Amino acid sequence: MSYMRLRQGAWITHLGQRCMFERRQDHLTEWRSTNGTFEHFVFTDTEIQRGINAGNMQFYDGFGRPPREVRNVSKVHGARGPTVDDREEARRKLCYVLRAHELGCLNSDAGPHLWLKAIDDVFSAHGPQWKRLRGARKGEPTQKPSFKSLRRWAAEAGPKPKMEKLISAHRHKGNYNDRIRVEVREIIDELVKSRWMARPPITIETLRDLVNGRIGELNTGLPPGATAFRLAGLTAIQSSIDAMPRNDVMRARHGDMAAFLKFGSAEAQADPTAPLDRVELDSTPADLFVICSRTGLPLGRPTIVICVDRCTRMVLGWFVTFEKPSVLALMQCLRNSILTKDYIAEMNEEHGWNIRHECVTFGIPASLVIDRALENVADHVMKLAQRVGINQIHLMGGRKPWLKGCVESTIGTMSERLLHPSKGTTFHNTLVRLGYDPEKDAVCTVDDLDWGLHKYFIDIYPREQRRSINNRRAVDLWNELTRKYPVDSISSIDDVSHLFGRTDTAVPGRHGINANSMQYFSRELLEVQRTSRFKRALEKQGGRIEYHIDPADIARIYVELPHEERTIVVPVAPKWREYATGLSLFAHRKIRAYTNETARTANDADQLLACKLELLDIMRGQALRRNGGIAARQTLARFEGVARTARSGDDAGTSVPGSPAHTYASRTIGRVRTPSNDDEGSPSRPTPHETAAAAPPPPLPRPDQSDATVPHSPAAPARAKKGYRP
Repeated sequence: MSYMRLRQGAWITHLGQRCMFERRQDHLTEWRSTNGTFEHFVFTDTEIQRGINAGNMQFYDGFGRPPREVRNVSKVHGARGPTVDDREEARRKLCYVLRAHELGCLNSDAGPHLWLKAIDDVFSAHGPQWKRLRGARKGEPTQKPSFKSLRRWAAEAGPKPKMEKLISAHRHKGNYNDRIRVEVREIIDELVKSRWMARPPITIETLRDLVNGRIGELNTGLPPGATAFRLAGLTAIQSSIDAMPRNDVMRARHGDMAAFLKFGSAEAQADPTAPLDRVELDSTPADLFVICSRTGLPLGRPTIVICVDRCTRMVLGWFVTFEKPSVLALMQCLRNSILTKDYIAEMNEEHGWNIRHECVTFGIPASLVIDRALENVADHVMKLAQRVGINQIHLMGGRKPWLKGCVESTIGTMSERLLHPSKGTTFHNTLVRLGYDPEKDAVCTVDDLDWGLHKYFIDIYPREQRRSINNRRAVDLWNELTRKYPVDSISSIDDVSHLFGRTDTAVPGRHGINANSMQYFSRELLEVQRTSRFKRALEKQGGRIEYHIDPADIARIYVELPHEERTIVVPVAPKWREYATGLSLFAHRKIRAYTNETARTANDADQLLACKLELLDIMRGQALRRNGGIAARQTLARFEGVARTARSGDDAGTSVPGSPAHTYASRTIGRVRTPSNDDEGSPSRPTPHETAAAAPPPPLPRPDQSDATVPHSPAAPARAKKGYRP
C-alpha cells in the first residue's frame, strides 16, 4: 500500500465540510471537521485517492497554493454539476438563439415575425426528433417555444452565444445545509445501517418508529430548559437512505442475486472459433398442448430439450418427452446430439416425413454449458463427460439467461416461428392468450411435434440467414468450419451407448448385484468374480463395482469390469424379468410407493407385477374419465413410455420394447414383435423398427423459409368405429 505525504495543516473537503489532519496510525489517517460539529473521520490513503479521482474530495498537503474550493455543495448529495439532460436542453436553446442571430432578430428594427420565423425554422428541422426531457410527460414530443422564451434565451446568451450560458440553474435549488440536527442525523444513519440494511427487510414506516423511539429516549435525558429534538419524518430518513449506494442497499436487504439482477451487468459472451468448442443445453416446457394418438385427449405441454453449438448456431440435437427435467431427458438429448441422425432416411421412407436435407451435425462437444438445475449438477453428467470425452462442463448461475444466450434465443425463435402459429399453442404470456383455450383446439400429437421439430431444425432453421453470424446461413458456416476444424467422433457405438444414463456403484456377490431393490445376475459376471485379477482390482476400488443403468429401461445394467477395459451386460434375474421388461425407473418408483401404500411387500416380484397392472388400470381410469385432469394424462403417458427415448443413430424408436407404448405402436402397424431372450433370459436391445410411429404425422403450420418447403400432410388413417377402445 502507498502512503501519502501529510503534514500539519493539511486538510480535505468531504461532504461539503473541511476536515483538518490530526494524526496517522499506520495506513489510517484521522481528520477532524471544522464546521463546529468537530466530527471525526478516518480514511485510508487509498480511500482519499478514490475520493479525489471521483471528484468527491479535495486535498491540500499544507504547502503551496490550496485548491479552489467548490461553493454551494450539499452535505447529502455533494457537488451538483449539470446533468446530461441539462446540457441537451442548453444545446436546443442554443439552436434557436443562433438562428435568431442569423436572421438579425436582435437588431432594433426587427419585428416579432423574424423571431417567429426563427422558431419555425428550427422546430421544422429538429422538432420531430426532440423529446421532452423532464416532468411526467418525459419522452413525449416537444412543443414550440414561445416568442417570450426565445427572447429570454437570447438575452441570457449575450452577443456571443455559448451553451454554458444557457445551462439551467435548477440543480442549485434546495437546501444545501442539513436541516436535521447532528444528533438526530447520527441516530438515523446508525439505524439505517443496522436495521434498514438487514434481512429480513423492514418498511420505512417501521424504521421511522424506531428512529423516533431513540429520539424520545434522547429527549428524556436532556437537562431542564434545553430544546427538545424534533421527531424525524419520512423525508429525513429517505435522504439518509438515498445517500447510500443503491447497489449496497439492495444487496443488504434482498441478497446478492437481487442486487445482481437489478444493477449487475449482462456482458455478451464471446463466440468460440471452432465448432463444438462451446455447446449450450437447456430445457423448456413447449408452448403447445399435444393430444394422445389413441384417445384424442389433451396430454398437456411436453418438455423440449435443445442442444446448440454457439460457434455456428447449429442445433445439434433435441428431445421431446413427458419426462420432467431429469437425468433421463438430459442424457437422451446428448445422445441425439453426439450421434448421427441416420434414422431420418427410414422415417422418410416408411412414415412420410419428407425431410429434404441431410442432417450434418454430430460429434463430441469440447465444452458443455448448462445451468445449475438438479439434473445438471448430478455426478452422472460428470462421469459421462469423462467417459465420452467432453473436456469441460460449465455450470452457469441461475436466473442469468445471457450466460447461455444462444440456446435461449433458439428456444424463443422456435416458439415464435413453429409453435405459436399452431393450434393448441399456450403462449408463455397469459395476457397474449386472453380467452383462448388451448385444450379445445389442440390437434398435434407427440409424433407430430417431433416431426415438426425435425423439419424445422434440419430444413428451415439452419438455412435462414442469421444476424448473429453476419447474415450467413448456419449450415454454410458449419460446413466451412468443420473442414478447417474437424469435429471429434465416437470410436464405437458399443463403447458409449450404455453411458447415456445413470452411474452408480454396488458390492458384487455370488447373488449378482443388488440395485433398485432387484437382483441383476449373469453367469459371465459370476465367472469373472472368481478370477484373482478381478479380486485385486475390486479391492483397490474399496470392494465396490461401477455400473450404468438406463432410466428408460431398468431390465438390464452395464457393469464396468475393474481389471480390464470392458463392459458386460447383466440382465435382471428371472424372478423380476416379467415385471422389469420395458419399465422405467420412474414407473418402478411409482409402483413401489403404491405397493407400500397398499401394505404389500415391495420386494416381492409377484406383488410388484400385480401392483404394476393395478396401478396402470387406476391411472388409465383417472386419465380417460370425462373430468380427468391434464396432470393425470401426462403421468399416464410417462408411465406407459410415450416418447421415453430419443431417436439417434439408426434407431428410430421412441419407446422401449415391453412398454405399453411400444406394444400399442407395434399393434397399430400390424406386427407385434416379441423380444428374444439371450442365454440368461434377458430382453434383447430395441431395434429401429420396433418403436416406429403408428401413422405418419401431419405437418405443423410452418413459418416462411427461403430454401425449404414443408410437404403436405401424409394421408391420415381411417377413423375408428364409435365406441372402439384400443
